[in-house]
Amino acid sequence: MRKITKFIFSIEITRLYMNQMLNTFLPTILLWSLAYFTLFIDVEIFSDRFIGTITTLLVQVSLLSSINDDLPKTSYFKFMDLWFLWYTTFIFAIILFHIILYSSSCDWLNRVLYNRR
Repeated sequence: MRKITKFIFSIEITRLYMNQMLNTFLPTILLWSLAYFTLFIDVEIFSDRFIGTITTLLVQVSLLSSINDDLPKTSYFKFMDLWFLWYTTFIFAIILFHIILYSSSCDWLNRVLYNRR
């Protein structure tokens, strides 16, 4: 009978997920909530609403570029790209909502004050 030598080798790989939670997911959720809360500022204060939302969008984009520098370069779409795409699109939609709301309120105000049609 032949003796067979076996060698069992195992590697345990763990992932440190708290780094992504603290450096990516938490800041994007906080920035999104800040942009969302600008919807509750009075409509007449357009500049505060608009500048607050634009600032959150710019911070979001700079956060995306700093996060992408740390991630490995791939040719395919990563989950992190999808995450940032969703929140960037949503913040951009809030900016468009502010513009549409302000322009419609200005049209309404002109009709009321100046009796224009």
